[in-house]
Amino acid sequence: MNLFKKFSNHKKNYALIQENQKYSYDYLIKYSKSISKIIKKNSLIVLVSKNDIESIAFYTSCIKNGYYLIILDENCDKKFFLETIKRFKPNYIFYPKKFINLKKNYKDFFSSNYCLTKIDTKIRKINNKNSIILTTSGTTSNPKFVRLSNKNLFNKEH
Repeated sequence: MNLFKKFSNHKKNYALIQENQKYSYDYLIKYSKSISKIIKKNSLIVLVSKNDIESIAFYTSCIKNGYYLIILDENCDKKFFLETIKRFKPNYIFYPKKFINLKKNYKDFFSSNYCLTKIDTKIRKINNKNSIILTTSGTTSNPKFVRLSNKNLFNKEH
């Protein structure tokens, strides 16, 4: 988590570049603050991720703000996505608009390309050592989940 505390030391530096558009660390800091005003700490969020600025900014904001993430690829099977939602009962889903129509009221979030949908208001007790849940490759046609802790994410080798 110390990594994210150092963002403020580099506010003017570029953190991300996409299609010749440059995004500073200050952009990530402001993005994170705006998310923290909407989503309660310790929320469980499913992030349907693309390789783009919005997904990366949302991901870093979630880690910085202490949310728990389940990350799914935008190309995942829709049935698997819906089963994951049913199984884990997340508080929110952040997803590309073109990914799925959830037929719920959604809120446009920072971009015309993404939606943030509130699914459940109940904050569940989650092992605070966990940070991210990822799917395995699913070579057996039955993907499993792998849990990563903050310690796993931020372990430094000397």
